Amino acid sequence: MGQGEPGYSYSQVRMAIELTNTVMRELNQQVYRHIFATCGIPEAVDNYMSDVQHYFTERVTLHLSLHVAGDRDLIMPINKLYPIEETVKKVNQVAEVSGEKPCVGIMLFNNFRPKGKTFSYTNSVEMVMEILKKLNPGKCRLSFCEYNSSDEIGEADEYPQELVGKILETVREYGFEAKHFSSYGRKKMTACGMLGSKEPEKLASKKWLELNALADELIAKNV
Repeated sequence: MGQGEPGYSYSQVRMAIELTNTVMRELNQQVYRHIFATCGIPEAVDNYMSDVQHYFTERVTLHLSLHVAGDRDLIMPINKLYPIEETVKKVNQVAEVSGEKPCVGIMLFNNFRPKGKTFSYTNSVEMVMEILKKLNPGKCRLSFCEYNSSDEIGEADEYPQELVGKILETVREYGFEAKHFSSYGRKKMTACGMLGSKEPEKLASKKWLELNALADELIAKNV
């Protein structure tokens, strides 16, 4: 996550998941779950559902980065290739196949001004209500995340906390499970999709380098 669209490299993602499972078993460590996140590549979701039934040996949860409903083409141009409606229809199937509700992520944009563009966008309470019309509260859960301004992506104002409260109250009245990541990553500027251009602030410690070498050894052994 944070390095592109996992649905575009699903064959590598599934291999990495099972390789991790193998290494963790060798270390006698328990895997709680993996998360497969996508902005909505239908073929990848189909493959994921098949793997949940026939391939994965540990729990893998789907996270759908929906983020916006109206004007999604403006904020997420990939929507022009893969209209979100097709993937949303599959969310109900995911719950039935996996036995758990997939998570649908919604970004709380407030006056978001994408870099190099001349428009602004706000995910208002009314817009979130439009999103709910596409979803079944019995088949998915919701995750709200605040957007942190970025030089590479665009600027935005802080989302009013009273509106956050109103959104959570409303979606729960509709029957949805919902969480809000308050001020998530604001200090380090590490919200969704913002890690790709970041540089580490500190050099790796000797202990970290030793653990990294051990990880490389275990991966090479089990690949």
